[in-house]
Order: sequence, then C-alpha cells, then structure tokens
Amino acid sequence: MSVPSFRIRHGQLHDVVGRPQRIGETTFVPANVSLTGSTWNFSHHLRMHIQQYHVTTNAMQPSLQDAPWTLGRILYLFGRHLLADFDEFRSDKSCFMQGFMAVLHDQEQLAIPFICSDRYCESALMFSDDDPPDAPVQERVSADFWSLVLSDPFDLEDYECGMLHSDVGGGRIRFGVESGEPFLIDTSS
Repeated sequence: MSVPSFRIRHGQLHDVVGRPQRIGETTFVPANVSLTGSTWNFSHHLRMHIQQYHVTTNAMQPSLQDAPWTLGRILYLFGRHLLADFDEFRSDKSCFMQGFMAVLHDQEQLAIPFICSDRYCESALMFSDDDPPDAPVQERVSADFWSLVLSDPFDLEDYECGMLHSDVGGGRIRFGVESGEPFLIDTSS
C-alpha cells in the first residue's frame, strides 16, 4: 500500500496527533503544526460562518462564548486524547488551541496548516500572516472546517478544563461539556 503524498504550503507539519475526518474533497488532520512567520490573526470566526451560511442550531449558547461547544465537537470528531495537550499550549484568555492540516484533494493534494483556537471564548481560525494562503483557499478551508464541526451539533464529547484569566485578578474559569451541555463558569469569586 502506498502512502499518499501532499504538498505543504504556508507552514510545517510536525506530527499527526489524531484521527482525520473528511468532508467533500477536504481532509482535516489534527496535527502539531507551525505557521509561516511570527504573527497570526484570528479570522474566519465560527459565528461569521453560522451567519453567512444561515446555519441554525440550538446546541450552542446564544452568547459569543462558543469555545466550550467548539472544543466538545473537536474532541468528539478527532479524539478525546487531544485534551491532554491543551494546558501546555493554551494562552491566557483562551480555552483551547489545536493545529490542523487541511488536505485539498482536488488541488493536487495541497496541504494548508492552520490553527483553531479562541480569544475570549469566541472560536476562530488562524492562518499564516507572513505567507498567507490565497483568500479563496482560506475561505474554502474555513467553510469546510466549520461545516464539518457543525455537521451534528449535538454530538459533543464531555470534558472539563480550566483557564487562567488575568482580567479577573488571576482568577480561574472552568469550562467544558457535561451531559452534552456546554458550560463556562467564573470561579474567581
């Protein structure tokens, strides 16, 4: 059996860390990746995708704090074991940070690394800013990724995590999914 090859652009693949998922002509592989350059901006927010594609779901909290739900979906789709690395890589004011490789099968196996993370619990994607993929490629990757994540919004992996939040005096926020329900609780008071 031959191993499929692909062309990685706009970053590097260091290690595959979970099971891949395919939607249409795109396969998403959870991975330790690095993006080209030293700056990355949040773009392609989950909320924008929901509004743009008129997705309706009652599974998410009505506020902009969708990160607990998003992480529950990522763990369900790509493997609960991903949770073990989150404390090491998570920054202040962020619930999670997970790298992915998007393999575009209909574009000569082009592979684009990106990061799914959140800022203040609002989920978004990050691509390289120094050597960004073309806008149509970013749009396709984000549309396919969020469509996969939203494909069954009630299938969530239960988990519990915490994060430090410097804006609340070094307080801690507890978040996760319990019995299929996302939660976010400020435990600093």
